[in-house]
Amino acid sequence: MALEDAMLQGDVPGFESTTWQPEYLRHHATEQSEYLDKVAASDVIRQVAERAMELLALSAGAKVLELGCGNGVFLPRLAKAVGTEGRVVGVDHSPDLIAQARAKVIAEGLGDCVDLQVGDAYALPFADGHFDAAHCERVLMHLERPNAVLAELARVVKPGGVIVAAEPDWMGIRIDHPDREVFDVVYARAQKHRNVDMGLTLYRRFAEIGLMNRRYATVSLVIDDYSAWKMFGLDLDPEVESLASEGTIDPSPLGLRWVAAALRVIQGSMKCSSASAKMMASK
Repeated sequence: MALEDAMLQGDVPGFESTTWQPEYLRHHATEQSEYLDKVAASDVIRQVAERAMELLALSAGAKVLELGCGNGVFLPRLAKAVGTEGRVVGVDHSPDLIAQARAKVIAEGLGDCVDLQVGDAYALPFADGHFDAAHCERVLMHLERPNAVLAELARVVKPGGVIVAAEPDWMGIRIDHPDREVFDVVYARAQKHRNVDMGLTLYRRFAEIGLMNRRYATVSLVIDDYSAWKMFGLDLDPEVESLASEGTIDPSPLGLRWVAAALRVIQGSMKCSSASAKMMASK
């Protein structure tokens, strides 16, 4: 298999996006919820959450939509910002995650100002201009038609309101490796999200649905711990093994020793510089 052909396979939707689809969540909601809690506690996602709240600039009494609310990790921030006179509505397509989100907000004493419901991001059950603001994070990268969902958000937010979308740009990550050509193949194959460049393309996508008053913010980081990237779903080891077995990487004993050495470089000396999340606010 040619290196170029192998790189193209990185564009195919894979494990990470499929694990957020309804069929998978029906059987694995608990483990996915644990993942959401773990990631939400990471430094970078906390920075993303803080920046998103700055962009939303919510006032007491506001009505805000959280699309793809999952198990509710972001809902308490919203609820505390709008106060008892405001209203937060969380929507997710997983009944199990909605149940966990409901338990979370009740445990924090925020149940009176948070409504939760199962819903379809492509057909939100709200009237035009129903909300003052809307937010989603790491949702659009998994969707087949992200622009259609952005258009739905624009429909349900009133004129002059704010829409904030926070998404990673996986193809904007830079990782040092002595064999750049082969490593780029490995990295591209490891991309398992449907829209790996969503963070980059948000600016254009907002304009495509008619939102021109756009603001762009980034949260960047440098990571030298490979296990940290594994937490976010970037697992290079099986892709190296797969490419070697296909013959893209030399499967001879010498080639296999190179693979082992490459993994040591990736796991021990890797430096990543990434615009981890890119956000847009507009209406």
